[in-house]
Amino acid sequence: MNCQDFQNGLDTRDPYTPSAEEQAHARTCMACRRKLEASRRLLEGLAVVRGCARVPDLAPRIRQAAAAAGPVDAAGPSLGDRLIAWVQFLAPTSPLKSSLFYAAAGSIIFVLLWAVLARVPPRTEGPAAAGKHAWQMTMLHGGQPTVTGPGGVAAAPEAGTTFPAGAELAFPPASRARFRLPGQAEVEVEGARLTLQEYGFRLSGGRAKVQVRPVSEGAPAFRVLTPLATVTVMGTGFTLELSERRLLVQVSAGRVQVEAGSGRKVLGPGEELRVGPSGWEALPGSDASSTVVPDSDRPEVPQD
Repeated sequence: MNCQDFQNGLDTRDPYTPSAEEQAHARTCMACRRKLEASRRLLEGLAVVRGCARVPDLAPRIRQAAAAAGPVDAAGPSLGDRLIAWVQFLAPTSPLKSSLFYAAAGSIIFVLLWAVLARVPPRTEGPAAAGKHAWQMTMLHGGQPTVTGPGGVAAAPEAGTTFPAGAELAFPPASRARFRLPGQAEVEVEGARLTLQEYGFRLSGGRAKVQVRPVSEGAPAFRVLTPLATVTVMGTGFTLELSERRLLVQVSAGRVQVEAGSGRKVLGPGEELRVGPSGWEALPGSDASSTVVPDSDRPEVPQD
């Protein structure tokens, strides 16, 4: 007998009782022996099922019980119903409930106000007010300056740093930067040493190119102070170059007033002036003495 004959006998006889030949084959073939054992377990299980007692009218009884129970509300009370029940519970019908009710209402109002105010952007001052005491620096070329703040602490500034009045900056040679006093002036310096002020700056060395917007009547004048002279402007563009013994002032637009020694000089567009330790220095082809105004006729200029 082979495995196919064994399988045919297993599938066609019910109930299946193996013959002596099939039992001998199952002892020598592992696969057929497993099939024979599975068939025996199946027959034993069917015998147990057939012996169970049947319940009469089971299906009609189940349907009748389900109809009597009615529909099931699996969702439960809605959020609105729960909120109404909560409000009714906290309704101010007693002193305790009144306290709880008003405390909850106040908390809700506070949270709503906080959420609204948190979305409002902070109010910032206008350019004129913000720039009154703050200079904005942008590096153009070369290394960063050494900065000594109003507190006397030296540090290397980061790009786009804003400096208050009183900050002292010393730039390396050939290092260039641009300063902006919002709404008032723009200054480009090269290898300069300067101290920032509210309405101007003090130049101790180097080169500075200044552009100043016209100011309204009564507003403080923009001034640049140097060891040799003071330059006062009311809306102009000019360049200052300060060495150890000479100050060169060149005006590109508007008018500036230069004060040195016992007099002052007013320069217009395209004019320039040199100032030394002893006072005015005449440029080639000019007569500086003819433009000097005595100190007694000098107008008042706001001081620091």
